[in-house]
Parts: sequence; structure tokens; C-alpha cells
Amino acid sequence: MIAMPAAAQAAGVAVAAPAVPPPRISIHQQQQVKDMATPTQTQIARRIAELQPTRAAMAAAMSSYFQQHTRKIAEIDGVREANKKARADGSKTVPMPAPLPQFGVVATVGLGKSHGVMPIAEAAHAQGLPIVILVPNHKLAWEHAERLAHLGAVVYRGRREPAAGEPNGPPVDPGPHACYRLVQVSKAGDQNHRPAQGLCSKCPNGMAAVLQYVTRDELRRQRAEQFFKTSGINPATVPPCQFLYKGLPDQLAAPILVAPVQAFSEAMAMWREVDPETSFLTRETQRLVIVDEHIPMAAEVEVGAGDIQVWRNRVDGMAERLDRQIEFLQGKNAPTQAETEELEQARAMRALTPEIDATFRALASKIAGDIPIGVDAGRIIKLQKSVVKAGGSVAGTATWEKIGYQRDEDDFFIPLRALVTLARNLAAGSARQEKGVLFAYETSPVIEWARDKGSVMFLDATMSQSMRRFIEAKGGTIHNATADQNMRVTRVTGRLYSRGDVRKDDYPAKARARMDDIRQNIVPRLDSPVAIITHKAYLKYSQEAHQADDAAEVAAQAFESATGIPIGWFGKHDRGLDSWGGRNIALVGMPLLSKESIAGAYACTRAAMIDCGIPMPEWDQVMDKEKADADGPPMPVMPEVRAWLVDEYAQGVAQAVGRNRAVNHPRGCKPLQVHLWGGLQTAEMDAAMRCYGIVVHDRMRNPNSAPGPKVDVGAVDEAIEMVLATGGAVSERSVRGALVGLQRSASTESIRARIRDMRASGAIPAATRVKRSDAADTAESVCAAHSDNYAESVASIAPEADAEDASAHTEPQKQGQEKITRSEDATAPNSYKETNSGNSAQCCGNPNPQTQGQEKIFLAPAFDFDFAFDFSAGAATLDSPRLQPDDEIADMLAEVAAQIEADLAREDDDPDPDEPGPKGPSGGRREPRGRDGCDRCPDIAAAASAAQRTSAALAHISYNNPGDGAPPS
Repeated sequence: MIAMPAAAQAAGVAVAAPAVPPPRISIHQQQQVKDMATPTQTQIARRIAELQPTRAAMAAAMSSYFQQHTRKIAEIDGVREANKKARADGSKTVPMPAPLPQFGVVATVGLGKSHGVMPIAEAAHAQGLPIVILVPNHKLAWEHAERLAHLGAVVYRGRREPAAGEPNGPPVDPGPHACYRLVQVSKAGDQNHRPAQGLCSKCPNGMAAVLQYVTRDELRRQRAEQFFKTSGINPATVPPCQFLYKGLPDQLAAPILVAPVQAFSEAMAMWREVDPETSFLTRETQRLVIVDEHIPMAAEVEVGAGDIQVWRNRVDGMAERLDRQIEFLQGKNAPTQAETEELEQARAMRALTPEIDATFRALASKIAGDIPIGVDAGRIIKLQKSVVKAGGSVAGTATWEKIGYQRDEDDFFIPLRALVTLARNLAAGSARQEKGVLFAYETSPVIEWARDKGSVMFLDATMSQSMRRFIEAKGGTIHNATADQNMRVTRVTGRLYSRGDVRKDDYPAKARARMDDIRQNIVPRLDSPVAIITHKAYLKYSQEAHQADDAAEVAAQAFESATGIPIGWFGKHDRGLDSWGGRNIALVGMPLLSKESIAGAYACTRAAMIDCGIPMPEWDQVMDKEKADADGPPMPVMPEVRAWLVDEYAQGVAQAVGRNRAVNHPRGCKPLQVHLWGGLQTAEMDAAMRCYGIVVHDRMRNPNSAPGPKVDVGAVDEAIEMVLATGGAVSERSVRGALVGLQRSASTESIRARIRDMRASGAIPAATRVKRSDAADTAESVCAAHSDNYAESVASIAPEADAEDASAHTEPQKQGQEKITRSEDATAPNSYKETNSGNSAQCCGNPNPQTQGQEKIFLAPAFDFDFAFDFSAGAATLDSPRLQPDDEIADMLAEVAAQIEADLAREDDDPDPDEPGPKGPSGGRREPRGRDGCDRCPDIAAAASAAQRTSAALAHISYNNPGDGAPPS
């Protein structure tokens, strides 16, 4: 442990920090690989000299912020001491000074921002000031600790399994991080609890530790003794918890602490020095928090109808306990002040019980039925305030959310903890409801600390626009340390290279074809030495034994043995990897998000920003197309959301490309090659990448993607013939409906182009416009037949001179005007946590039937209408004689719908999502089970009787993905 200088301990801080020298950053570690042209020492020295001014400016900016923090701590200590004296004298105290606004450093990948932390740590050590360095994972934490070993830096370690001794051997020390309830601690975290406060305070091992290690707090010891007496447990038979009373205090006492960002808490942010003799607090100082690399701004909390039902069940028990408590306290002859206050709170909570139950009953019903929360949002907000006032919520946990120990099972009952978060999100308008789940968002503790307490330095090579807004909105500044990178970037267009649906039977064959494509088509086009990053699923499923846990690693090793080229995957090798410096890089595909995952990820960022007082608009969930094509996936139409998503994609590409450390590659050497195969190939993507130093110099067509007519044009012609054969009017919507019946697919562009061509040639009538004044009432009556079936309403039509071509209409859609799609790619989960930044396929449809109140992805077939077609006029009128659709077509549509419903009832989990990277939404989890323990899957019986609900049934029909099927044209 670091010994603080005596003068610094006495004064709290020393004088202003000395200037921090710029770090000495070496050139990237060149691997000696065949055909690699190693830079000469002269070239390396010249490049170091070229980068030195940029690095020196970055170091000076970091040093300046550290000095500001030093002065702020001195100011805080001075006010704290003055207030202490004022309270002793009975005079008026003064408010604490405003916190130091956060600071950001944006440095080109490989420039050395992480190495720049060392001079700050050395200066802090010299002055006796504590710091904490937060990183995405333990690997990076140990790298920092190695550089700071001479300063006594400590790496934070969480709970561990107790060390096991030999059978019949002597007892062994379980270790300072031993925890005997790891499974329950993990579950508590999943249920949004803080384990140390919610679970450990009721854990027999924790109570045993109180009796063994706590000597001066008699009240805590009495509570522990009462716990064992009530539970009927002999404390001598329970091994005491080691983590809370040994491992954790020792780590928090370290002046220089390096920790994974997930472990951050207020206890970690404050350094406390305790007198070893009396255990009294002698000094408390706010740490300088240094966040190295990207961090999520918020976490998602899922609230299901089952969770609400658990709350209701526990409210019943709470009412019974309150009745007994009130009866007991009322029987007191001379109650104390504390007992009087306790009685008042118990009465207030008991009076609230009927309202709590009624509110939760309504909320559960609406969540289960996918009905918008509506006015119940106000009831929940008001209820949460009333519960807090009545003492029914402590430290953000309501009484019915508390963890309970079950003596008979020696286990814990762990309900969801979410009311406070839900009420806050509903009040801010940042909650999201989808597919029988209500999503709320908790702002990251690091973001909250930076907002409220300050003295936080964010280091990120690809800092998001959202993070930039957060820093600047709170009065902070950002230092940009940019340098040119000696590389040449080529974008290869014509194929998406999406991950694809690993659940399909033919996926292993497609994965092997993709790996062959990489070997035969991509590798020869890059000069040695090369490194490749692609989808983990390509590697894993190219193996015969792809079910093995290490299948991807085995495939990567075999690939490198055969080609001499290392290959990695998104989510693991695109960030934090420094061993590929000086190599040419090829990215094959890129991580892409489905519509549902976009909604979750955007809502997560939006909730954090709103919580920090920064407005972000709500997304209307309108996409620019229904299916992915060779140019990329569907993208949001809304400009703000589209810009946010493109920025997220660009960050990922810049980080992956940065593995080559081109910023350190000397100018005299041949530029490193970077090939971007597939992914998002638009001009806006290229512009976003330029913000992170990635400039596309050349573009080339994928040789396996020949230009020409779209492969689905024939399907469009067949669909139009089908519409005309039934006497229907040809429109984009009716053609899509016919495609459903034909079990074919076509892109929006191909449908619109073909309709325009046929209208121009006179093969079909020109477009007409519905007169809303004449048709509004009748159209409404037609649609009212099935509230969940978006059948296309055809009202009386009158040709107009200014008739517009609906199929060519380019005005952005508004909410409620959703398009229809076919999807053959992987179905997307509800939550962005369930699809990670390395999961690139899932530009896709909806696995479960959607219901009223949700965005409808699909529309009913154009022929399943309850009105007639007028064959003579070539249009449909509501007053024409009613004719049933062709029997053969009706039977076929019913058969297709029934088959789809059967598909919906099958297990729909993705068995192999890509691994989550240190950035972006975490994920890779299987579709979660319902809170009541039941799988979230459609009711088969209800599905069988709902063949007419084609908007739900058709939601499972997937569209073609040219990146995973036939080569796109």
C-alpha cells in the first residue's frame, strides 16, 4: 500500500501539482512476420518526433485538469473544516463548493491516452491524493496495474469461490475475496439489487462475519444475534463472509485503485482513512476518477407482468404485517417518540395498500396486453412519492422489493427492484413498452457521479456524440488529440456480409462458404502481413464440431495455421487488442443492430441524457426500408436517431481499424492497407467515419457481386399478375400482400421501380388518390372489423389530374404508417441487451405476434378483404356487390398463416450470439424467461384460432438478405 507523505496527510493536499511531463510512448510493437517491412530506427525516431507535440499537448491538458482537481479538493477540505468549527461554535455554516466539471480527452487510436495516465498517478502519489482508474474489463485493469506497480496500485477483484482444502485435511484460509453465495449475488444483480445492501444484510454468512469481525458496533451485533435466534441457526456452524470484511475494505483503502467500471460505486469514489486503534474516520477525500475507454451511459431494467404480480403477492403479506405492527404499537401505554413515528408510518402505509394493489393490477394488465400505460403513468409516479413519504421505500427499494431469506430452503427470495427507476422514467417520458415488457433505464453510476460530484476524466479514442454533449452540457471541456494515420482505406461494396441466422439448418454450409470466400477472395487482395476481423459465427459454424465452446478459437487457429493470417471476431478483437500493430487489416462485415435493438440502445442513451437534463427526441421507429440489401440494413428515417446510430456504427469501425496502430506507422513506409468488406456502405457512414480519422480513399465492387437486375424482380411480376387476376388495384401494398401468398420476397425498391415502369408503359392504370372527404367514414368502418388487423382499406376512387404515385412517394413515414416486410434473417430480441455490438445480422423481423398498441411491421394480404372488387372498373368500391376471394387463394393464405403461427410457437432463441465487446450494449443472452418462470412464447391454442389476424401471423415471414443468400446483384 502507498505510504502518504506526512505533510500531505496533515494538510489534506499539497501545493499545486508540478507540471506532468508528456509520457514516452514507444512505437507499436512490430511482430516479426514473413514479408513484413520493419521500419528503420530513423523512421521510427522521426515518427515519434512528429507525434510528440500532439502527445505533449494531451499530457498538458490532462495535467491541467489534475491541478484543477487538486485545488478543488483543497477548497472542499477548507470548507469542511470551517463548517466543523462553525457547528462547534453554533455559528452558521457555508455551502460546499460546486463540483469540478468533468473533462474529456479524445485521442486517435494508438496515440497513447492510456499511457498518459501514469504521470497523473505519479503526481497524485507525490501529493497524497487518491485516484481510481476505471476500465471495461480486468485485462485492461491489470495492464494499468503493471505500469503503476511502482506506485502500489491495486486491482479491484470481486467475490470469489472460497478456497477448498483437501478431504480430511487441515482447514485452509478461504481467501479475502471468498463469498459463499455467489449464485444468489449474481441473481440479485440481475434483479437490479445492490447485493451488499439488499442481500448481504440478510445472509447468514454475512451475519456470522458481523459477530466475528465487528467489535465496536453493538447494535449490529445485536441484530446479527437476533437473526440467528429467529432463524434457528447456530452461528458457529456458518462460515463468515470474507469479501465484505477483508477483501473489499483492503481494496477501498488503496490510494491508487484500478477497477472494472461495472464495480464502481460511491464507496469506491471516496477514499476514507480510518484510525486502526479506534476505527474512527480520520480523513475522507474524493478521488479523481479516470475513465479509460468507452462506457455505457445507462442500463436497462425489464419489468414484466410477472414481476408486478410478485409485487402484488408481497403487498398482501405486507398488509398483514402492518396490521400486526399497528396493533402492537397501539397497545403501548407510554410509547416513545420513535414508536409514535413508527406507528404513524405504519398507518400511512396500511392506508396506501389498496391503492398500491389497484395500481399494480392495472399496470400488470396493460403490460401483459401490450396496452399503452397511459394515465396509469401518473398513478405510478404519485404512488412512488406517497410510499417514500410513508417510509415504505428506503434507499430506493420499496418494502415489497426487499430480498428475503428463506430458512427452510437456505436460499433467498429476490423480487425485481424497479419502482423508483420506473417512476423516474415515466415522469421523464423515457420508459419504453414493447412485446409484453416495460423497459426502464438506470443511469450509469459513473455518469451520475460525474454529473453530481465532478472530478471525472473521460478518455476515449472514439468518444460518442452523446458523451460529448453530456460533458459540454455540464460545463466540461474536451481536448482533441488527433494525428494522421499512415493507411489507405478501400471500401468493397456489393455485399453486406451480415452474420445471418445461426438457427437455420443450412447455416453451417453458409458459414463454410463465407470462410472460403475470405480465404479465396479477400486474403489474396491484401499484402502481407494481414489480420482479419469478421463474425464469430462464421468461424464457429464452419467447424463440424460447432457446438463445442471453443469452436471459434479452433477455427481461428486452423485458419492462421493454413494461411499465416490471424483472424478474430467482432466483440472481442475489435477493441483493446494491441498485437496487430503494423498489419494490414480487413473487416469482413460489421456489427449491425435490428430495429428492436436500435430502439433499446437509443432509449438507453436517451434516458441517461434526459436524466442529466439534456433533451433527446423520442424515436418514432420508422425505418427507411423493410429489409437489408447489399448496401446495408434498414436505417431510421428520423434524422436525430439516424445520426446517433451512424455515429455508433462509425465508432465500432474506427476501433476495429485502429488495431493496426497506423498512427504510429512511419510516413516513409508504405501505407497500411485497410479493406472494409460489406457493412454499411453509404456516404453518411463514410462521413461519420471521417470524424474518427477513417477516410475512405478507394471504392471497388465485390467481384462476387455482379451488377444487374435484382434477383426478386420475377417475384414482383408474379405478384402483380396475381393482383390483376383478382381484379385488384396494383399498389405497393397490394403487391406485398400478394408476395405473402406466393411465399416470395422483394425489396421495396424493386416493387416501386417495377410499378413505375408498368405505369409508364400503360400496362397498369396511373396512380389515383383516395378522396378522404368521401371515404373517411367508410374506410374506418372497414378497418374496424379487426382492430389488430391492418387490412388495406379501399374506398371509392376518383381519378384526378394531380394524382400522385404512392409507390414513388418519398415523404418520410409517420408513426402509424408502418411498412410491411418479409424477413428470413434472425429474429430480434426485445432488448438491446440481447443483441450486442458484435451481432450483425439481425436487421430483421419480429419473432412474436405483435398486438394492438405496437408498431405493426406487416400488413394483411391484399386479398383478405371484406369488400368486393369491381372488375369492370379495374378498381374496388365499397358499394359493389360482395364477392368472396378466389377459394384457392384463400385456402393458400390460410395455410401459410397457420404454418407461420406454428413456427411462432417454436423455441426462437438465438443459440449463438456474438460476444459482447467492451463497448456498446451488452448482450448475447438468450431470450429471457418470463418473471413467472414461463418462456415468453405465443399461446399455441390462441394462435391456431387467429389465422385471420394476419398482421401478427405474417410478422414471422422473413425477408431475403443478399448477404446470406444468393450473391446480390
